[in-house]
Amino acid sequence: MRIGKFEIKNYFVFGIFCLLLVSLIAGAIYGGIYVVKKYSSNDDFQEMLVEVGKSVELPEGEDPTWATVTDPSKLSGQAFFAQAKVGDKVIIYSKSKKAILYRPSENRVIEIGPII
Repeated sequence: MRIGKFEIKNYFVFGIFCLLLVSLIAGAIYGGIYVVKKYSSNDDFQEMLVEVGKSVELPEGEDPTWATVTDPSKLSGQAFFAQAKVGDKVIIYSKSKKAILYRPSENRVIEIGPII
C-alpha cells in the first residue's frame, strides 16, 4: 500500500496541530490554576470536603487532589471553568474520574464534571 506525498503531509500537519492544541490546553490549565498539595492545614481541607459532601456525594476510598483558581481568564475556553472565580477550589478525584468546582466564599458547588 502506497501513501502519496499529499496524504503524508496531511497526517504530519494534523499531528502538529494536535500537539499544539494539547500544549495550549495544558498551558491554560497550568496558568489558570495553582496546584497545591496542602490546604492551610489538613483539618481545613477535611472541613472543606465535609461542606462539599453536604451538597454532593463524594467518591469514597479515594484521597482527592485539589487546586485553587488564580486566574479565571486563562481558563475561559473551557466549559468546566465558565463560572470560575479567583479563590475557587477544584477538587479532583482521579480514580473516580470526577472534578468538582467549589466556591468556599459562598459555600457552594459551582460545577461537577468528568475527567477524560
